[in-house]
Amino acid sequence: MKNKNLILFGIVVWGLSIFVSQSNAQEIWFSYISWQNFGPWCPVVVDVFVDAMGKNVSTTDVILESSMKYLDFIPNTSLFPYFFPPVVRTNWLVHIVGFSVFPEQVITWSWSIWTLYFEANPTDMDASIKIYFLGDWITTDSNLSYGGVDQLQKVWQANFVIDQEACIHAAAVISWWFAGTSYEDGLSATINKINEDYKQSKILTFIWSYGILILVLLLIFVLAIIYRKKILLVLNKRTVWEKLVS
Repeated sequence: MKNKNLILFGIVVWGLSIFVSQSNAQEIWFSYISWQNFGPWCPVVVDVFVDAMGKNVSTTDVILESSMKYLDFIPNTSLFPYFFPPVVRTNWLVHIVGFSVFPEQVITWSWSIWTLYFEANPTDMDASIKIYFLGDWITTDSNLSYGGVDQLQKVWQANFVIDQEACIHAAAVISWWFAGTSYEDGLSATINKINEDYKQSKILTFIWSYGILILVLLLIFVLAIIYRKKILLVLNKRTVWEKLVS
C-alpha cells in the first residue's frame, strides 16, 4: 500500500512538473486586430509577441510562412533596438532577426516586438501565418536566445477567414517602414546605429566611472569660491608671519 502511494505521488509530481514547464515556456505568437477588414487585397496587420518568462533574451529569430503576401514590418526598437533586414525567400518564408547588443537591453518579459503587414490573397479564403519552429534547442529555425543558446519552447499560429469586401488602394494605409529599402541599406543603417550607440555607451561609462572624482573636484571648486575670502585671509596671515620670522 505504501509503495502504491509513493508511485501515485510520483505520478502527480511528474504531471505537475510537466504542467509548470509548459505554462512557463518561452513563446512567440501572433496577435491581430479583430475588427480588421479581412477581405481580398486588404492589409492584414499582425503584431508579433514574445514572452521571455523572466529569462534573459537578447535575440529573437523568427522564420514565418504565410499564405498571404508579405508587405512590410515595423520594429519595436525599444525592446530589440537592432534588426537584420527581412529576407523574403522564394518559398514564401520571411526571415526577420531582432537583437540587442548591450546588457541593459536584455528583455525578460512579454511584449510586442514587431508589427507585420500582409495582403490578403483573393483566391485564399482561409489564410494563415505559421512560425517555422522545429523544437527547442534547435538553432536552424525560429528561436529566442541569450548568449547563443536557443530557449524558444512554444509558438502559436494565426488563422484568418477572408470573407469580407475587397479593399481599394490598400497600400495607402501601409506605413512602408522597410519596404522599398535594399538589404544592403538596411544592414548599413543597423551597423551605423550600433556604432553610434556604442560611442554613447563609452561616454556614459566614462562619466559613470569618473563621476565621483568629478563631483569631488566640483565640490572643492564650489567651496573654494564660497570661502575664498577666508582662504585668502589665512594665506595673507601666513605670508606676514613668515616675513616677521625671517
